[in-house]
Formats: sequence, C-alpha cells, structure tokens
Amino acid sequence: MHSSTSNFSQPTPEQPWKTVWVATLILTLLLIAGVEAGYRRIGIKPSISDVNDLWCFQRHTLHAASPETVVLAGSSRMHLGFSLDTWRKQLPDCPIVQLAIEGAQAAPVLEDLARDEGFKGTVICDVYEGGFAPLQDPLAGSWVEHYRGSWCWTRILETHLEAFAQSKLAFLNERRSTDFILKEKILGRPLRPDIFQKNFDREASADFSLVSAPDLKIEADNWRRGYVGRPAYSPDQLARIADTAAAAYSEMALKIEQRGGRVIFVRFPTTGILRTEENRLYPRTQVWDRFAKGLNAKAIHFDDYPELRNFECPDESHITRRDTPSFTLALIQELERQQLLPQRSHKDPARH
Repeated sequence: MHSSTSNFSQPTPEQPWKTVWVATLILTLLLIAGVEAGYRRIGIKPSISDVNDLWCFQRHTLHAASPETVVLAGSSRMHLGFSLDTWRKQLPDCPIVQLAIEGAQAAPVLEDLARDEGFKGTVICDVYEGGFAPLQDPLAGSWVEHYRGSWCWTRILETHLEAFAQSKLAFLNERRSTDFILKEKILGRPLRPDIFQKNFDREASADFSLVSAPDLKIEADNWRRGYVGRPAYSPDQLARIADTAAAAYSEMALKIEQRGGRVIFVRFPTTGILRTEENRLYPRTQVWDRFAKGLNAKAIHFDDYPELRNFECPDESHITRRDTPSFTLALIQELERQQLLPQRSHKDPARH
C-alpha cells in the first residue's frame, strides 16, 4: 500500500517578522515608559550608582593630567561636602577629579597617586583623627587594586553606557530598586525620599532637609556609636596615633611634592554630640596639632577659620546639599589666600 505522505516539501508561509519586531519594540518602550512614569510619580529621580568602575573611570582621567589638575581624596565628608560645580565656576582653568570614597579613608588613594610617576598635580585630602589608626582601608584599597588590575577599555565603554542609562531613567536608581520599594510596601512603611544625588563626574550631595527628625536622630546616633562610651586614650597612645599618621602621610606627600605637585590635608566640619566626643577622645592639641606639626605638607582644620566652621551638619557628620556651594567657596578662598593652588588657576572668587 502506498504511503499517503507527499514526497515533496510544501513552501513555508512567509512570516510577518518585521511587524512582530516593530510591535515588540513598541510594547517594550511602552512598558519602560509606564514603569518610569510610576517611579517618577512616587518621587524617585535618576541617580548614578557610585561603584568602583565609575571611580576607576575618574582615576583613569589622570593618566595624562596637567600639573594644574586637583584631585579630591578622602571619605564621605569630602564626597558629599564638596561642590565640583562651584569649583569649576570659580576656577575654570583648574581641572578637578573626585576620588573620595564613602565609608573609606584617604590613605590608599593618596598612596596610589604617590606611586604614579606621571601625576604632578595637587591633592586635597579629607582626613580626621578617628581615621588615623589604622590608615589602611580595605574598601579604598580594593578600588585601587581594581583599577590597577582589572581596568580596561571594555570597562570604560560599559561604565559610559551604564551611567548614561542611570542618568536618564529613575527605575535604574539602585538605592530605590523594585525590591526595596516592595519591601517598604509590605512592611507598611512610607517610601522615604532618596536624599542622595550622584553624577557621572562623581559629584555627590545629600539633602538632609528631606529626612524626618526621627530618622535624622538615628543617623546621628549611628555616627556617634564609634565614639560614645569609649575609654579615653593615654597621652602616649595619642602621641603615637598622631605621629604614625603624620609619618605615613608625609611619606606619600613627599613623593608627589618631589615631582612638583602638592598635598593639602583638610579637616571637614562635624558638629553636635559627635564633635564633643571627637574632642574628648582626640584632644585637639594632642592629636591634630601634633599631626599637623609633624607633616611636611599643609594642614587646614575647619575650626581655625570662621568661614569654614559656621556650617551645621544635620547628621553631625556631613554638610547638607544646600550648604556645599558656600563651604566649597569658603575653602577655595582660604586655599587662594594661602597660595596653595596651582598658580594658573588663581582667580578672585569674590568677582564671580
């Protein structure tokens, strides 16, 4: 019996693939637009994630930096308390690069710049007594190691693309992820505003006016926790802390200064109970003054200058967004007065 199966292939009907792809694209864009609108409706704004690749990109820009370039190093106080926009308006001929890392210390970054024979610029380092011992910081050290060992042109491209998308789309704000929003809803808590704003050049700020009084007290308590209740150091211990920090930072600064650069150490403002506890544990004359005297570089303490000390820190540890331009301008004026900036950048801030 003959098979009923045909011995020839029937032609495959032509599929409307172009229409399918166009429809898929339109639906995808509509979905993205809907999600984005929802995020913006509840007050979430685009903000770039400050990850190690973004830091590495800014570090990479120093590869061929001019001697007029200024680098910022330090902790969250430098990162959140310094206005790059104000600096550029006042000193347009003085390029600036933000390398401060939140939750870290300046030493690993300064050490990295010290061993970079091509760097001949100026470094402004945010340092504080509680960070003098130990100087080595695992977080900052890991970012430096990432730059030294893993940074390449593909990461440059990836960083650009990721940062561009994050700067445009609120739903890519990692501090307000979908998981975070759902968790807050499940727990019945109101969605707190994102107080941080971070840009591709790593300019960052925090608007503490958006934080409720109870939450602000919690933040302040968190900063005090490392100080309140701790037993006082002996005079010998305080001397050792100051001398060890001065020796280590002086060695790094000397390498940069021998190439024609400069290092400036700045103590940023703190206020309230935190400041009281800092003074108790690290008396000014026994620690900072001894540290500054032992340096072969300039050290500026905010408390010595009325223009720098008249700033309130809402969480007792950081300057709020509203005040960062004024603080930055006051610091520029003091650096100018002491002739600590690259000569080509000197301008009169009062004229701007």
